[in-house]
Amino acid sequence: MGWLIDYEVRPSRIHGLGLFTRQPIKQGEKIWLFDRSMNASGPAELGALEPSELSDILLGGYFHFTSQRFVWSIGDMRFMNHAEGRMANIGIREWTALDEDHSMALRDIAPGEELFEDYEFFSIFNLPMDHWLRALYADFCPEQYDFMLDVRNRRSAFRETG
Repeated sequence: MGWLIDYEVRPSRIHGLGLFTRQPIKQGEKIWLFDRSMNASGPAELGALEPSELSDILLGGYFHFTSQRFVWSIGDMRFMNHAEGRMANIGIREWTALDEDHSMALRDIAPGEELFEDYEFFSIFNLPMDHWLRALYADFCPEQYDFMLDVRNRRSAFRETG
C-alpha cells in the first residue's frame, strides 16, 4: 500500500488497534494511494482462497466500483477503524481509475489523532442484492457484514428523522 503519511499502529479507543498519524494532515491531502503491493481481485481469485485468509482479506479491503475488483492489502490497512459523521476523518469521495485510487483527509487532522475511515461510500450495501461480494461477506466475514448493515441502518434512520 502506498502510504503517503507517517503513521503508527497502537491501541484504539474504538476497537483493537488503530492507525494514528504522526504528522498534521490538511483537508484534501491524500493519505494512501493504490500501488502494485495491493491486490485487486475478482470473485474467482477470492473464491480460491482459504476461508480464514478470505475472512482477514474482507476485513481490510473494499470493492472498487470502477474496476469491479475487490481491493485489499496484507498490511496495516487491517487496523483502519471506522467512524461516522465528523469523527470520520479520511475517506473516498469519488471513484477514479484503479491506478489513481486513494483515500484523503476529509478535514484537518492533528498529529496523534486516530485515522477513521468513512465506510459508507464504498459499502457493499451500495451494491445490488445479488452481487457476488455480498455473499462472500455473509459467508466468510459475517461480523463485518452485520457491522456494515448496522452502519447502513443507522444512517438510513438518521436521514429519515433528520
